[in-house]
Amino acid sequence: SNKLHRMGDIHLVSKVFLHLYNISKMSEQSLAQSSLNKFFQQGIGSICLKDAYHEPNLQRSEKIFDIVRQSIDQRPNKDKIVGTETFWSLVFAAEYIFNQTPAGVTVSDYGTFYRKVERLNNTLIRNSKRAQGKLRESLESQGKLSEEEIDEKCRDDNFYWRWVQRNELGAARSKRCAAFQNKLANWCKSS
Repeated sequence: SNKLHRMGDIHLVSKVFLHLYNISKMSEQSLAQSSLNKFFQQGIGSICLKDAYHEPNLQRSEKIFDIVRQSIDQRPNKDKIVGTETFWSLVFAAEYIFNQTPAGVTVSDYGTFYRKVERLNNTLIRNSKRAQGKLRESLESQGKLSEEEIDEKCRDDNFYWRWVQRNELGAARSKRCAAFQNKLANWCKSS
């Protein structure tokens, strides 16, 4: 039902807000329900958000959400639902843009930006699956490692495609964010 979808959206946006707010602790920050509850309980009883939360982090989060919102509003196919995977990619991209704004990086066409973010994420997923397969083949052909050692080096958790599914875990989200922003930075430099 629509109520369930809206609740899921609220939950996702809450997780993203917590991610954006705690910029210095991303790799340790879980986005489990207990973390969300603890974070939002900080604000209980406050008349104004800035009384309970660090105002510069609130402003930063708001500006990043604005980039995400503009990208979604101007996406090419408005009939298509924006999935969680794409939403997180937009957040990481918007964070990058926000952090680079003093250096002159801006978005001139949010529709094109949206498409590029989707493509970059899909490319990273595809490339990481290939890299995992090639690594396994290479290690097996060398014959120097046991099957268990090969499995450890080729664990799914070592690759981007798996991090995409694990945004609630700080370490996975941090790795995904860094990999995505690095790919985006290379694209920005080349365009």
